[in-house]
Amino acid sequence: MRVDVKKPRKETRTGCLARLTISLQANGKNRAIDFESNHNHELVDKLCVHMLPSQRIITNVQAIEIELVDNSGIPPKLAHELMSRQVGGRENLGFTKQDHKNCLRTKRKRDLQQGGLLNYFLSQVSENPSFFFRIQLDVEDQITNLFRADSKMIFDYGIYGDVVDTTYQTNKECRPFGAFVGCISGKKPKTIFTDRDPAMAKAISLVMLETYHRLCLWHIYQNALKNLNHLFKNQKTFTADFKSCIYDGEYEEEFISAWENMLEKYDLQENEWLQDQFKVREKWAMVYGRNTFSAVCANYDMSQKIPTLKVNVLLLRHARDIYTRTVFIMFQDEFKKSLMVVVDNFHQSGPVSTYKVHNCEGSRQYTVTSSNGLITCSCKNFEFVRIMCSHILKVLDEMKIKLMILEQFILKRWTKNERAGIVLDIHECEVQSDPKLEMRARYRNFMHHLC
Repeated sequence: MRVDVKKPRKETRTGCLARLTISLQANGKNRAIDFESNHNHELVDKLCVHMLPSQRIITNVQAIEIELVDNSGIPPKLAHELMSRQVGGRENLGFTKQDHKNCLRTKRKRDLQQGGLLNYFLSQVSENPSFFFRIQLDVEDQITNLFRADSKMIFDYGIYGDVVDTTYQTNKECRPFGAFVGCISGKKPKTIFTDRDPAMAKAISLVMLETYHRLCLWHIYQNALKNLNHLFKNQKTFTADFKSCIYDGEYEEEFISAWENMLEKYDLQENEWLQDQFKVREKWAMVYGRNTFSAVCANYDMSQKIPTLKVNVLLLRHARDIYTRTVFIMFQDEFKKSLMVVVDNFHQSGPVSTYKVHNCEGSRQYTVTSSNGLITCSCKNFEFVRIMCSHILKVLDEMKIKLMILEQFILKRWTKNERAGIVLDIHECEVQSDPKLEMRARYRNFMHHLC
């Protein structure tokens, strides 16, 4: 049994010896030479026999009907239900919903080979001029790379466009970067996440010189599970120690110390995989990425439900009014932490004010600097998440700034009106929304409120 399967399934084979053996005779006729009728398991119920793979088949007539219904715009689920009713029930149809989808997938692959993809892209452009696509062919005029972006994708990137995660679908990120930059009028992200694909790394270094290239920590951890599997299984403390190395630590010295301690504790000094990861640590270790925004709370909630104030103060009221629900909760947590922050020292040198602060629950000291209206903290939490840290909130309280969040600390993408604005496509025209996508979003929002 394989041990590297992502989602192992339960073993269903029972070793049943029931069989019918047929042999081809010299005269060209078949002859049954062995038959075993006894099964060592329960047989499938008669009502479910039509679901067995051996009993399912799509006839040529049904395949043509499936294609005609699909061309008319009827969704596969409704089409399958309609065909089932026509024959008096699903048990009489002869195939399942998945067979229906597989038939359509085969048809689309066949159309793709006949130039259907290009025709589809051209039809999309005629419907919405903001639709963008590029196709790269090889010497035999076969498709080697393709890139497409509909109006919603272009609008979303125009509004946000600061962090791009190419690892959302593992190993599917090999796309032409020139076209990617072209479709959004030369706008390049501040940060891009990939796995350790050498072609991707080279493309980023050539086309996106100003973009901070980071490796996805999820992939680092998954690879660790494969390469250090014996430690994760046999050493109870290794998981916590490894996670602490890659996620914790605010200073480089702390990361290096934790890494070396882990190597020594588990005798991993000669482990080649860990040595290889350490060489590129600046691309994945959290301590090296705190200066660059990484949109770590991108999965925010757009629910209109007003969050509850844990502390009824004006600053939190303002935060509740401008931030999305999830971001507000994060901000409120930082505000609660600020109540436990103590100012140790204050120094004024011309326009520069320096505060030394620490949390009551810890001994580490942080430096908050205010210069010409700009406030920064040595913890780099704002640079990384774009939400004020507890240390800055404490200093603002000392400076008597208690009514509203300063403009410099409000990131538009975390606010309720983050999608307000105009985005231009490569033709310098305003990106027009896709009516179909708009309708889907409207129904989805409507159903959300009904639930």
